[in-house]
Amino acid sequence: VIAILRDANLAKEEVCLTINYDYEGIAKFLDGSWRATKKVPIRYVGIMRYIMDIHPNIKFEYNKVKGHSGIFWNDVVDTYVSKSVIPNIIKDVAKEEEEVND
Repeated sequence: VIAILRDANLAKEEVCLTINYDYEGIAKFLDGSWRATKKVPIRYVGIMRYIMDIHPNIKFEYNKVKGHSGIFWNDVVDTYVSKSVIPNIIKDVAKEEEEVND
């Protein structure tokens, strides 16, 4: 993603990147129809807004796809997320709960 953004930013003309997603919040948190209140969505919104601010020539288009339906790259991302992000989120939540209960 960073390499794509870097290359897109080098382009002088406007560039449109399509983000395919199966979780509705990906688009709704950014367009404001859903309010991000949890740590991961808040980070996501912050990162995306930062990218949009520093790369004004890059526009994002969102395309909803059906999850777990054999769409290759969506399945790849789902596998990656289940192996890396989800365990970290669980650890973060457990740590926060311990801090609250101490």
